[in-house]
Amino acid sequence: MNITWHGQGMIKIIGKTDLPVTIVVDPFSERETGLRPPRPEADAILISSDRPESANIDTIQGQPVIINSAGEYDVKGVTVRGIPSYHDAEQGKKYGDNTIFLIQFEGMSLCHLGCLGHALSERQIDDIGDCDVLFVPIGGDRTMDTKTAIEVINKIEPRMVVPTHYAIPKLKYKLAPVGAFLKEMGVAQAAPEPRLKLKKSDLPGEETRVVLLAKE
Repeated sequence: MNITWHGQGMIKIIGKTDLPVTIVVDPFSERETGLRPPRPEADAILISSDRPESANIDTIQGQPVIINSAGEYDVKGVTVRGIPSYHDAEQGKKYGDNTIFLIQFEGMSLCHLGCLGHALSERQIDDIGDCDVLFVPIGGDRTMDTKTAIEVINKIEPRMVVPTHYAIPKLKYKLAPVGAFLKEMGVAQAAPEPRLKLKKSDLPGEETRVVLLAKE
């Protein structure tokens, strides 16, 4: 499995079931974010929020299945489950709903928290269950801040964490930089990796590993 990050919450996951499968999560709008989105082909687009910072489906090529709500789905043998949540800490009053996505792929459980803006309930934690890779927003403003993100991570106890939604060049939003998050997670230094190449046998044991991805 190859995982790349394109800024904000946009993640591209390429793996294989019987056939190659590409899944893109939360493609963004350049007008909204200031970032130029890539134009990959995909078999499925997962949309956590209908706001333009995560719902620019026009940038994705091919004939992808669009999944933008809670429920259970199958994409070429990849199981996707959506869990309802909110984009803010006021039950969606400011920014609306958010969908957390669980992706079962190549024997691993990936959880993309989307544009989550609040701490999770015990029921939501139970619904997520065992998590191998967690994509978590950490920059504040329209999503969780660093403190809340770390509380969520400690409850989910994933084997790997990939931070999203933080300050990068050209981004219009004023978000927190990733450094404070890394420090709170006990990471002294983290050189951004161009992509995460992952097999189930690569997953760490008991300690959670933080993976910082460079924007592609």
